[in-house]
Amino acid sequence: MYPFLLKYPIELPSYFTMLMVAFIVGIYISWRNASEAGIKRIDLLDFSIVILLASLFGARILHVFVDGHFSDYVNMCIDPFKVDEAARYIAGGCKSDAMCDNAGVGNICNITTGYCYQKDCFAALQFWRGGLVYYGGFIGALIASFFFLRRRNVKIFKMADLVSPALALGLSIGRVGCYLAGCCFGKHTNSFLGIVFPHNSPAHKKHLELYPDIMDHRYHALPVFPTQLFEAIAVMLIFFYLLFYLRKRVKYTGQMFIQFMVLYSIVRFIIEFFRDDDRGIFGFFSTSQWIGIVIVIVSFFISKYLKKRHIQFIF
Repeated sequence: MYPFLLKYPIELPSYFTMLMVAFIVGIYISWRNASEAGIKRIDLLDFSIVILLASLFGARILHVFVDGHFSDYVNMCIDPFKVDEAARYIAGGCKSDAMCDNAGVGNICNITTGYCYQKDCFAALQFWRGGLVYYGGFIGALIASFFFLRRRNVKIFKMADLVSPALALGLSIGRVGCYLAGCCFGKHTNSFLGIVFPHNSPAHKKHLELYPDIMDHRYHALPVFPTQLFEAIAVMLIFFYLLFYLRKRVKYTGQMFIQFMVLYSIVRFIIEFFRDDDRGIFGFFSTSQWIGIVIVIVSFFISKYLKKRHIQFIF
């Protein structure tokens, strides 16, 4: 696990850095195919900036309010000692706030327990440290896309088809960032697929709560499914399918986008059963699974409409 790809002279969190790499690569792929798709490259570049900002905003909002961390963000400002995930231990235990600050693991010391905590009233805004929900970003981007493309007089589904492969590739690269950061981890497994995250990783902290009597994981997490890599591989396959197969065989405008959304929703729905991080559960399914179900249903009706419109246009 590498939460930071670089800490000096600047801090580069793995997850956010991989997202930015995904964004740049995605723009390049879409830019190369823009002329073929009948899209002006300047419109694509402006569209990309709008989508980046809107998706980051939407992804962060959904994380803060749906993933089950809202009270933690509030307490990090009001009472950090209530946020167990923010606790960090230094050798011998802390004796003062200065010890935590000098060790770079917080700014407040709980002298009773010897743990350091971080008091931060703006933690909910720090999206570059992780905590982004894909479907929140998708909804934010969808809303922004509608208004931007209408203003530029660009056909929505034509642009959606153009950027669909880039979205798939970006998701794949982003999940590698999740793996490096240790978030979005899977359930405990003793199979050959299991991987072990180190001390103080999100998986380790959860296992200490769930299995306090198991001593062999005091200094590391139990083996878990690498759900981040499962999704990265699956979405990379979707990327290859869209870019190298379907792109030359589309039968109507919007087909690439519709198929991307349906395929990703199915992949995400399945992988959610293997995940074990806190991400919001409502009834039988997680937030992402419910959203995926809605997307598949809506996509079915949109697909029927687009096919019908295409046939009417031809004849």
